[in-house]
Order: sequence, then structure tokens, then C-alpha cells
Amino acid sequence: MQRLVVQARRVAELQYNEALRKLTIVYRSGRSRPLDNIDRNMVLKLISQLSRKNIVVASYFTQFAACI
Repeated sequence: MQRLVVQARRVAELQYNEALRKLTIVYRSGRSRPLDNIDRNMVLKLISQLSRKNIVVASYFTQFAACI
């Protein structure tokens, strides 16, 4: 499972399990939302839509993209 810590307003982190093709979005409020049948291209598209002004997201994005 790949884990991406995000410093966005609502989203705290993204967790992606490539074997199960499952993405879990963990919100800052503590709730989470699992999404099934998500391929890695969709995960990369979702990450690209996050705030581009956030440097932390950009640095984690390169590590995350290298993993998947």
C-alpha cells in the first residue's frame, strides 16, 4: 500500500493499494472514504488536481509516482 500525506484543506492523506485497486481518502475531520476499482492513472489524476501551490504535496507526488 502506498501512502501519500497531503497538506490540503480537507484531505489529510491518500492511501492506495495497487493489488486491490483501492484508494482510501482520509479527511482532516478523521473520516475516510474508500473507493474501489481505481487504477493508478486515476490516482495520479486526482493528485494533480490537488493544490499546486502546496510544495509538500509536490515533493510527495514525485515519490508517490515513482512507487506506482
